[in-house]
Amino acid sequence: MYRQYISEIGLSLEQDTPSTPQDGKYYLILKGKILGSYNSQKRATEAYKKIREKLGYKVLKTQTKAERKELIQVEDMDRFFERYNRYWGSSQSFRKGGKLVNR
Repeated sequence: MYRQYISEIGLSLEQDTPSTPQDGKYYLILKGKILGSYNSQKRATEAYKKIREKLGYKVLKTQTKAERKELIQVEDMDRFFERYNRYWGSSQSFRKGGKLVNR
């Protein structure tokens, strides 16, 4: 799962998120509309940057290093719980029924 998002303009680059197909491709989305799909992250990021520049968005560098570190930690925890929920949500499909052995 991958997501890069600019909420001010509604632009995102996503892979295997709930709003994109689960096919491993990277999707460029603007305000809920899919603009394109890419097989490689490099090409998708290049297209993302071009659209961002075309829309006139300027990146603000107002966050301190501590604020950025905290945001990264929060995002890491969100990703962990997303993977955790995805794993345990599908784990029942891998279980086999039957009697317990050696009890």
